[in-house]
Amino acid sequence: TCASATMITPGTYSGTTAGAANDYAGTGCAGGAGLDVVYALVAGAGQRATVSVTSRSTFDSSIDLLAGPAATCGGAPLTCLASDDSSGTDVAEWLNTTGAATTIYAVVDSATAGAAGLFDLEAVVETPPAGDACISAERITPSTVAGTVVGFRNDFGSGTMCSGTSGADRVYVVSVGAAQTLTADVTSADGTFDPSISLQTDCAASPRVCVAGNDTGSASAVNTVTYTNSGTAAQDVFIVIDTYSTTTTGTFTMHVSLAP
Repeated sequence: TCASATMITPGTYSGTTAGAANDYAGTGCAGGAGLDVVYALVAGAGQRATVSVTSRSTFDSSIDLLAGPAATCGGAPLTCLASDDSSGTDVAEWLNTTGAATTIYAVVDSATAGAAGLFDLEAVVETPPAGDACISAERITPSTVAGTVVGFRNDFGSGTMCSGTSGADRVYVVSVGAAQTLTADVTSADGTFDPSISLQTDCAASPRVCVAGNDTGSASAVNTVTYTNSGTAAQDVFIVIDTYSTTTTGTFTMHVSLAP
């Protein structure tokens, strides 16, 4: 259980669920029917924790990440921060946006009732590059920006008025004054990466809502979005460069301007 979880640091570990009990199952979590064991891991503010588990037998493993503290991490109903029960290696990751170091709990489980077996677990805790997520959005002024999504994760998923959301993405933030109109466009810089662009006024909203998005044409097309701040005070607007492709990454050129 979480109360008796094995505290680990980033690294690789071997374990087994044999002899354990079936303590964890819940809506939105992977597995849940097998015997399970729990590890505890600390992620610092702004860090991303990634936990992967690979079976070393016919045991069909799954991985769930749960929030602490230990006394309540089981929850009722159980809520998972991230889960995976795919073929091969199961991988779950969580970005700590709480502003403080946080202990999370990794549950190795199985979707097969009563299943147990040997596994290898790898834990990685790292600070994402600037612009990889809302918490590290790069602040810019109106300018031409040369950027890349190579080495970045897919942190921004589908949402209302959002475009091209399946691939690696990068986020910028610009201050838009009262009554000003923001215009931003993006195009491929390498001729192969096909970027999309979306604007958000609330970067962390869930479900995600964009105020504009564009993903038209091929890699040679220029995708343009605009947004007018109709308020009486300056407003931060987040510019997300993304792509429809789940596998293609590359470089881009973005132009950002403000007008009365």
